[in-house]
Parts: sequence; C-alpha cells; structure tokens
Amino acid sequence: MTFIRRMLAATLIATATTSSAWAQGTPNWRPSKPVRIVVPIVGSTNDVLARLIAPELQKAFGQPFVVENKPGAGGNIGTDFVAKAAPDGYTVLISIDTVFTVNPHIYKGLPFKPTDFTQVNPHINRVLVTRALGLLAVLGVAFSFGIPMAFAAVRAEVPALAWWLLIGNLFWVLAYDTEYAMVDRDDDLLIGMKTSAITLGRFDVAGVMLSYLIFISIWAVALYGRAQSAIFSIAIGLALLQALWHGWLIRKRERDGCFKAFRLNHWLGFTVFAGVALSYELR
Repeated sequence: MTFIRRMLAATLIATATTSSAWAQGTPNWRPSKPVRIVVPIVGSTNDVLARLIAPELQKAFGQPFVVENKPGAGGNIGTDFVAKAAPDGYTVLISIDTVFTVNPHIYKGLPFKPTDFTQVNPHINRVLVTRALGLLAVLGVAFSFGIPMAFAAVRAEVPALAWWLLIGNLFWVLAYDTEYAMVDRDDDLLIGMKTSAITLGRFDVAGVMLSYLIFISIWAVALYGRAQSAIFSIAIGLALLQALWHGWLIRKRERDGCFKAFRLNHWLGFTVFAGVALSYELR
C-alpha cells in the first residue's frame, strides 16, 4: 500500500478540507460482509478517492468495499439512499460537506438531515512521516504559511520574524495533531498508517508537551520587546498553564481525554493571539 493510499484509507475517505466520510453504524465497527460505498457526485474527487482506497480497505478489513454512484440533486439522491439504508454500518456515504451545510437551505423538504448519519472521520490532517522532512503535519504547514502571507500582504516583505513565528507555529500544530492521532492510534495501527503518536511511541505525551513548550518559547522570544511586556507575559503564562492542563488530559492516553485536549487546543492559540493583539492595541 503506498503512503498516499495508507493516508486515505486511514480515514475511510476524506480530503483535507472538502469532503467527509459518513456512515450509519456504531463506533469500533468491523465488517463481516461486503460494504457499499455510495458516492452521490459522479467524476468528483470523492469518486476518484473512493475507487483508489476501496481495494486498500478490502485488504485492511478482509471484506469487499464496492463503490456505487447515485448522482442527482446536488448529492441529495445518493445521500437519501444512504439515510434510508439499514443502520448497520454496511452502507457508507462519501459526500462533500455542502450536502449537509448548504443543501438544507436551498432545497425544501429534504428527506434526510445530518443527524441521520454517524460521522466516521472528516480529516487527514495528522498524516506524518515523510522521506524528506521526517515529522510533518501536512495541513499544519499549509495553515502556518498564513503567517508569512500576512506579512507580505500588509508590509510587502517577509522579515525573519515571520519565519520564526511560522517555525514556532509548526510545533503547535505538531502538539495538537499528535493529541488527535492518539485518539485513533489503535485504528491507525490496524491499517498501517504512520502518525506522530505512533512514531513517538511511549514518548507521545512528552512529545506533545515539548512541542507546546517550543511553540510558546519561540513566540515569546521572537515577540519580546515588540509587544507590550506585561500583557504579553500574562498571555504567555496562561498559555503555559493550558499546556500543562493538556498534559494532564492526555497523561493516561485515553481517547476521551486526548480528544478533549485536541478539541480545546484552539483556546491556547487564542490566548497567545489575544496577548499579541492587546499588546499592540494598548501600546
């Protein structure tokens, strides 16, 4: 199985930001008969991905995964078909998010609603370990490049500060992506996926904490003297306390604790952002 196909199979089909995999079924489900994958938009990226990973899913789970196209009405026909299928996990829908977020507002009387489905896994953003760079959170790198892009847009230059902030931000991404990867470690091991949690092994918790420390330290040093010291120092202190709280949540490597840490990590980033913004506002 190639790296890309392992990555895709790990989530039962999902692109980074534009599609989700939804199934009717229960957590920790394993098939004992063929599984039907319904794709409501023919020729789409989801259609291609479904056909790429169906053979890999069959290898991983030992049962056939059959792709079926049921197009029409902006994805509603195929989605409705899955909604009416037996809720046993053997009918899976690969759909763009707009079927659940936009269609209810432009189509009257839809015969299904998002709560009719169980979301399997919407992201592949924690895929790590590449030949060239070792540990790498793929989408995290893309998101972090918003920093030099912002500098370029506002100042028409990309100073060294922007690159230091980007490097620090990558460690924040590594920290929260590892928390997320710890949630699905067992499933990822089953299909041979590489993630930071698997790569770090018994040092996963230490890796998360070290990543948070490096992130906060780089930002604190890079912005020292640029932001109003008292306010920024308070924000950095609060961010460190939140990082310690994350360590407490993930210390036992339990799924609920790890997922809670991942789900709430944005507050740590917001604290640092608020400290920077308020420091400049009150200078």
